[in-house]
Amino acid sequence: FFMIVGYGFFASRLNRPNIRPLKTFQIQTENKVAPKTESPSRTMPIETKKSVEFAKAGTKKDFILRGSGAKYVQKKIIKQWQDTSSGITAKKSVIIENQMAWKELWEAHTKNISPLPQLPDVDFNICLVVAVFMGEQKSGGYGIAISKVEESQENIYIEFTETVPAPGAIVSQQLSQPYHIVVLEKE
Repeated sequence: FFMIVGYGFFASRLNRPNIRPLKTFQIQTENKVAPKTESPSRTMPIETKKSVEFAKAGTKKDFILRGSGAKYVQKKIIKQWQDTSSGITAKKSVIIENQMAWKELWEAHTKNISPLPQLPDVDFNICLVVAVFMGEQKSGGYGIAISKVEESQENIYIEFTETVPAPGAIVSQQLSQPYHIVVLEKE
């Protein structure tokens, strides 16, 4: 009798998957990482790098892969403005090289601010302005930042990072228009 009951018990265990709790361990890397929270996707933003390349006016050249043609020189930022509220609601990237275009951009950018802030002084003989606008977003948690501006004889290359909230993140329900405007030395 005991053999039959034992055999039945053993046979019923054969068809069942062997479920055991696994040991948890953490792999340490060179860069120390903070321990994971309960739901990391709710607090960590997602960042994506994008870039824009503007061709300078002049003669038409053949297609050149980046890095294979003329040397790009990284530009130094002199002044900058960055926030999440702008009068410009369209997504765009611009390069300003004269006072009239700078005044038009600044007026469009600050049209929702009262009293209107004064136009910042920029000497376009030695400087240029680069601006990126993310467009109007349906909530907070969005951002944009110019990370690098390089120039060759034919092109100006702008690298920027957009930050978007993670799915399910708790953000303000206010419309936002992220932007980053920088003044750079021409030489």
